[in-house]
Amino acid sequence: MLLTYQMKYLAILIVFSISITGVCQTVIADEELNDALLEKWIPKLTIEYGGIYEFGFSEAESELIIIYTPNGLVAQIKSGRWSEDGKGWNTVFRTLTNVQIIEGEFKSDQYSGDFVRLNFNGDLRKGLKMRNPWTSWVKEGQNEVGLKGNHSDYFEGKYPQGSNRILSKDELTSLTKNELTIMRNEIFARYGYQFKKGGMMDTYFVRQSWYQAQLSDVNSLLTKIELTNIETILQLEK
Repeated sequence: MLLTYQMKYLAILIVFSISITGVCQTVIADEELNDALLEKWIPKLTIEYGGIYEFGFSEAESELIIIYTPNGLVAQIKSGRWSEDGKGWNTVFRTLTNVQIIEGEFKSDQYSGDFVRLNFNGDLRKGLKMRNPWTSWVKEGQNEVGLKGNHSDYFEGKYPQGSNRILSKDELTSLTKNELTIMRNEIFARYGYQFKKGGMMDTYFVRQSWYQAQLSDVNSLLTKIELTNIETILQLEK
């Protein structure tokens, strides 16, 4: 009889433990989040999913940008890390591949999740719950919610439009050849491309406060938007 009672008590503890664990399987910033506060977000127009979603906190902060283009979706993660000598903070980009959004679900080769709405500190917010988050401190098996923001400084530089939307030839004809060259190379510079030392582009970009020379090849980071704009600008430069 005592053994039966102990087994029932143990079973109750296991069920209670699983229930509590389920509540804490989602995090936002540095806080645990009850999934009961989340509901699926499906807007009237799927383009409303476009924008910037903020994940993590402090040095683990990152942003996921989603952009709709005529040729499909672009999604990219922007984060930061200390340089190897520990003296500088470098910006790091990761461009996701095969991005899709289907019925409120985000899919890519690297990450997947669901778009949600939540009551965050009394404020109804929109966000994206990632099932396999990249934030370093998030535990295995946990989800992470990134809140939708409206930052306009994701792409730095004089010509951010070279990265955030596809440009037409008509709107570029007013630029000089030198301006077109800077716009095109600024796309590479945003990723920390190392220009030829002492060359015209190196001389220009080392004077820009946001520029950090750190990579000899950034081609794998370029988005469909940027590849299209680079080709258009090159045609006009010629």
